[in-house]
Amino acid sequence: MKRVWMARVALVCLIACGQLHAAHAGTGQQDPLAIDGDTATRIQYMYDQEKLALDLNWEFLGMWDDPLFQSLGALERGQMGDLFSVMQAYGLEPLVATGTQGEYGHHDHTQAYSRLHSQGSASLLEAYQAIAYLEEWDIMELNLRLYSVTELQLAYSYGRMLRGAEDHLREVLTEGGWLK
Repeated sequence: MKRVWMARVALVCLIACGQLHAAHAGTGQQDPLAIDGDTATRIQYMYDQEKLALDLNWEFLGMWDDPLFQSLGALERGQMGDLFSVMQAYGLEPLVATGTQGEYGHHDHTQAYSRLHSQGSASLLEAYQAIAYLEEWDIMELNLRLYSVTELQLAYSYGRMLRGAEDHLREVLTEGGWLK
């Protein structure tokens, strides 16, 4: 029974990915997929949140030279790339250019950057705690998004991002000594 259910989920994901690819394949620019304003805002918010995680991991890598921050930063960059592809499919742009460290399209991300950067500057353990907090925030936001999204492509992307955030949190908690 479980194998049948997993096969159905895999088939739905393959169909959705194929539809997304087919909608944007070819040499000419295709029309973006339809999306409502609230969903567009939530996608841009999540992209901003991933940018916050990337910025903090690179900052902490520079401060503490801990390979965990390099690893997590690379993973965050990959998640941003996946989400950027989704944004392109819906005709959306990031609110702030990726290369602008510490600048975000949402005020709560700007405030979080200042607070978490300050916290992580105090010690390596505080940097781990700042990243753990950020991953918990990601998990909460992604769970909210997953339960309200109706677009299959977004559900797939948010699900992948959720698994990534859970893995990142586990890595930070293990490295910080909270999980052994």
